[in-house]
Amino acid sequence: MSTTASSVTESPYPMISVDEAVKIVLENTRVLGPQSVALSDAVGRYAYEDVRATRPLPAMRTSVMVAHFIL
Repeated sequence: MSTTASSVTESPYPMISVDEAVKIVLENTRVLGPQSVALSDAVGRYAYEDVRATRPLPAMRTSVMVAHFIL
């Protein structure tokens, strides 16, 4: 019993490069704006902008405490 190659159907969609595919995707999608969500709902999301502390953290000088542990 011999095996023969089955007929290959040509796709109606031409092969394009990755660069061309990325260009098409970027041209046809829009950037979403920022959203405010509760911290507990923020898992898996990215921050829209840098998050900064409103005051120095930790609130105390830690170098003295570190020196204590070195002694």
